[in-house]
Amino acid sequence: MDVLQGFTTEDLYLQTEDMSQITDPGLQDLYRFWRDKCSGTHLPKRSDIDPVALPREILPAVVLWKVAKQASGAWDFVVRLAGTAIEEFYSMSLHGKRLNDIFPREIAAGMVGAWAHAVCNQRPHRALQRNPYRSGPGVKCELVVLPISTDGTTVDYLLTARGIADRLQGD
Repeated sequence: MDVLQGFTTEDLYLQTEDMSQITDPGLQDLYRFWRDKCSGTHLPKRSDIDPVALPREILPAVVLWKVAKQASGAWDFVVRLAGTAIEEFYSMSLHGKRLNDIFPREIAAGMVGAWAHAVCNQRPHRALQRNPYRSGPGVKCELVVLPISTDGTTVDYLLTARGIADRLQGD
């Protein structure tokens, strides 16, 4: 996809599980929403996450991913729901698309590794990443990855959202 030309795995993922470092107000609201849906040591259930109830300002930047394993044992992530800002950015409907359908293989591989960490450890994380931007050199984005479970323990969905942290200047 030409919007991603020239981007490498080095542009992606400086991550932490320290959610207190979230700087984007919409992402802070989304994280609080997710945390409030946690029940003790149990993750929020998919039935607890009603897209209509998500913080309004972040809804266009949200993606709900179904977590799956391929026959080979590799992790796979498939879009179930994507916000309008995300779909406009990529100029296509993302519903039903796999991570590898959206991103070049090397970038998707880096994301799969980071997201598998959230799945296996059942913990949210925050990341900074450099995303391409159609009319300039790119934007630095802040991303949250929030695990969700159908049964409260096994992660089978990820809720992700990104906020623009900063426009990058000529790098």
